[in-house]
Amino acid sequence: MARQLSATRDRGAPGLAARPRVGRPGDGPAPAGGRTAGWFVFADGRDPDPPALLPVGDAMPPAAFGLGVTGWTPTVELATHVRARPAAGPLCVVAVTRNPASGFLEEAAEVWDSAGRLVAQARRPARMPRAAAG
Repeated sequence: MARQLSATRDRGAPGLAARPRVGRPGDGPAPAGGRTAGWFVFADGRDPDPPALLPVGDAMPPAAFGLGVTGWTPTVELATHVRARPAAGPLCVVAVTRNPASGFLEEAAEVWDSAGRLVAQARRPARMPRAAAG
């Protein structure tokens, strides 16, 4: 599935009525752990549909980067719940990790459409990089 990720932090998209707050550098960490957010569009320019939402929750850089953890964090399992048919336009993806421990982290992602509606939620356990896992 060809896709392009654009992490244009906290910039409005055409027709965007409402969206979750996307942090800016210097805002500090999310209250309960690491956070990453950005805009997702398909490289071929097509609009998202419900089946296309399935991998989008795993498209952002790992939220653990917000905790200073860097490196490859392979997804162990991905569960995505599609909540609504997305509106045309870019998707805003917000991912948070709250409990990196014992060599694993758990990440939760929300996918918002250009109309400001929550259209999917994803959850993924992942392995932490060896250096970070200790």
